[in-house]
Amino acid sequence: MKGYNQLQFDILKLPLPSNCYSSREGAEIKALIVHCVGVPELQGVINVFKEYGVSAHYLVPQLTAAEVKEIIPEFKEIELKFPDRAPAIQLVEDSDKAFHVGISAFGNLNENPGCEKGLNACTLGIEFHAPWYGNGDGSDWYKFVNYTDLQKQTGIELIAYLMSKHNIPKELLLAHSTISIGRKTDPGPLFFWKELAEANLCILPKSDEISSKVLPEDAEAMLVSMGLTGGTFEQRVLAYQMQYAPDAYSESRIV
Repeated sequence: MKGYNQLQFDILKLPLPSNCYSSREGAEIKALIVHCVGVPELQGVINVFKEYGVSAHYLVPQLTAAEVKEIIPEFKEIELKFPDRAPAIQLVEDSDKAFHVGISAFGNLNENPGCEKGLNACTLGIEFHAPWYGNGDGSDWYKFVNYTDLQKQTGIELIAYLMSKHNIPKELLLAHSTISIGRKTDPGPLFFWKELAEANLCILPKSDEISSKVLPEDAEAMLVSMGLTGGTFEQRVLAYQMQYAPDAYSESRIV
């Protein structure tokens, strides 16, 4: 794994107010959760975080670092190493608990101290800016959008770096929708799971036959064994599709 100084993108620190995060109180980082946020403007995303007292550790925009520098006043005087790459905006230190998942569950992660009802204390969170996801205003959480090549390049490298740094196994790179079944849909089936799997950073089952139309007899047992819990069976199937079988999801749900 590349060291910090060898990363090919800028990490720009923009600490959020203290009401957006808290101490992990000794909880260990066990998993990495990926999200997306559909607020149209990048500054608007940061404003929403501050307004609602929520956060993620990192935010990956669809803009280059040079473009971000022009938009965010706090970055005006920063010298960029990779102005043409998408930066990672660090909002919360890894050592702190970001408020990014709320009520959530997966496998045995809830057995970790502080994670009985939600996984904030034992996870890291990365938000990918996806303007107009959810129609931009949350009116349709099944309105998904594509990610840019800039985001994919930086996202893959950032995920690899964090997973190596914190010894997170590829089975625990998870979608927000996977741990908050029936409540969240991000980052959606258009996320770059296949590229992450090719980089050996996540798992994708060999078969994507779980769809809303054709279900294997052991579908319920398979979902539970993978760690997907909560919600109805149909919601668990949809959550599985969005992360592990996006082609099946696309065929059955995206119009």
